[in-house]
Amino acid sequence: MEAFTPAPQESREGDEEVEIGVIENSLLDSDKKLDLIMLSLDRKKAAFLLNCKITETEREKEEVIRDFTEELEEIKKTLTELGYHYNEDGVKIEDEVIIRFSVAVSKEEEDLAQLIDADKQGNNKEIGLLLGYPATAVDSYNSEKALDSEHFFQIDLPEDERKQIRKSGVLKFLGFQPSKEHWREELEEVRESQALIKEKAPNLYEAIMASEDVI
Repeated sequence: MEAFTPAPQESREGDEEVEIGVIENSLLDSDKKLDLIMLSLDRKKAAFLLNCKITETEREKEEVIRDFTEELEEIKKTLTELGYHYNEDGVKIEDEVIIRFSVAVSKEEEDLAQLIDADKQGNNKEIGLLLGYPATAVDSYNSEKALDSEHFFQIDLPEDERKQIRKSGVLKFLGFQPSKEHWREELEEVRESQALIKEKAPNLYEAIMASEDVI
């Protein structure tokens, strides 16, 4: 990644309503808006804003590079307006077919430095905690104690609880692998974030609830 790139404009930190307005009015996708609003609401200390696609033809590669370059510029524009600190790993081609970019972002420069260092060291636990994931989920990550969220409903649950979880839409806000032992408590943390988004960023909330990403 490039050297630290703190946003040059005066920070908007502390003006929550203005920050959320900037994020909701940006052209970013819902996942990236959610990450930034969770930062604004201090539900996490840092975030990775990224995109990656495998291309099949030279024409597709050119189109993806163009689209990713435009998306990256929108991200940087938004972060500059917010006054957040960020480091970009610009649009790159890997193995001739994989196009990707990544932006590490935080409101505090020391949190950004910690995230970048943890990423270099491959310290998934520290990364997970900085990204705001529950400690129990972080501890179980990449082990047999983790619950694959894709197969969440294979858990043996009472039918009324299963229906309630589906109806609530809480899994649409789940950005981590729950643990098999503590998934109920972890889901409560997600519900708290969901409620905050509904209150503070209703436009984003409606967009996420209307998405088909999670049933």
